[in-house]
Amino acid sequence: ETTTKNKGHPFTPSNRMVSYSYVLGDKDVEFKYHTDPDFAPTLLPWEDITEYVGFNCKFDLHWLNKHKVTLSPKQKVWDCMLAEFILSGQTARFISLNETLESYGLPLKHDEVAAMWKVGIDTPDIPRNILEVYGNYDVTSVKQVQEIQQSCMSDAQITLCYLMGEDLKTLQHAEYHGIKWNEAKATELTTSLEAALVEINSSLSHYLPEILYGSFNSARHLQIWGEKGTGVHQKLLAH
Repeated sequence: ETTTKNKGHPFTPSNRMVSYSYVLGDKDVEFKYHTDPDFAPTLLPWEDITEYVGFNCKFDLHWLNKHKVTLSPKQKVWDCMLAEFILSGQTARFISLNETLESYGLPLKHDEVAAMWKVGIDTPDIPRNILEVYGNYDVTSVKQVQEIQQSCMSDAQITLCYLMGEDLKTLQHAEYHGIKWNEAKATELTTSLEAALVEINSSLSHYLPEILYGSFNSARHLQIWGEKGTGVHQKLLAH
């Protein structure tokens, strides 16, 4: 857990990590608090970890990066939130952990910490024992969710989820380090594309009077036009 300014955003300078929970393999869950001598995530055996499992992992990866921890290309990422996106047919966008737990009939997270955040209590002011219970259940519940998800998924879906985990690592790296931007080249390309778009619209307008098609950007007009199957429609398809 982190301080709460700007929703704990890792790029907000005044934010910091307050606590975290983790489990390695079949060992017991461990909780670390910011006053512990061994609090820094860099002290964990990251080089031995073959797979990182979490929920909304990009947030975690950003905070790990701030502590000089970066996963290697050989270390897989399984994001339970992305797995739900796959299982839902890409309809569950940014689903919460509690919504996921509820869908599988698992006990929900304790809401005491969330209630404190809601009334403006920052994470360092929440008692350590409350944070420990909250964080430890996050870890154990995510492990349960992953097992259920993988039992429901086809081999292809499991492969896709790991592939999305690789994409997540790339996206996190790009967000953290930035991407080189050639403004002059981008402006040149935009100008050429805008000219091509004008030419395309002009060509389409030759076949479709404005009163018929309305707007090429209107899904409603395109749907109505497509359903009518008019002679003009047939003529356009022929071209």
